[in-house]
Amino acid sequence: MPQIKPDSSISTEVKEAAEVQKTDEACEDVKFFFANDIKELLKNWSYEQCVSIGQRLNETSDKLRWFYGELVMYVKDTWGEEMLDKFARDTGVKKVTLRRYADVARAISPELRTEFQHLSWSHFRLASGRKNPREFLEKASDDEMSIERFAKHIKDTELGPQPVRPTLYKCVTCGKWYIKGGDMCELNGEHKVIDTVAEE
Repeated sequence: MPQIKPDSSISTEVKEAAEVQKTDEACEDVKFFFANDIKELLKNWSYEQCVSIGQRLNETSDKLRWFYGELVMYVKDTWGEEMLDKFARDTGVKKVTLRRYADVARAISPELRTEFQHLSWSHFRLASGRKNPREFLEKASDDEMSIERFAKHIKDTELGPQPVRPTLYKCVTCGKWYIKGGDMCELNGEHKVIDTVAEE
């Protein structure tokens, strides 16, 4: 089928046909992921081939989340908030999940998505609730942060400096704990330094 390249000079119908074609091609590209004989297809694959498909699956998953976000926003803007319940039932996707997709898509501009396209959708989700998403996305990108590190960075940034935990001493004579700089054991026993707060 010849490629259709829509531009401003052709009709809306042709543009829509081009979009349908692109969607069909994308579906064809991932059809094999749903094949019934998937085990047969994977037989004798090299590790590198498995990594390649894993990367494609990850990319496809992220793209689907963005598309779902845009789709949900369109449904809400076109038919109203009350249609979201029906849309969730008809698509088989939980309403809370659809809302999450839409919230991220609304918070993250297409420009940011393109600029930081090497980051996962989960990075964008974590950044979407912040006042300045770009600042956090830049940090995640520059430091090549995993999702876990990025989540911790956001938490630490928002909570601010945490109080320093006290150094504890344990008297081996009486068995009690004492805070450094505080009262010492009256039995003058041998004290052991503990770097973290511990329980008796």
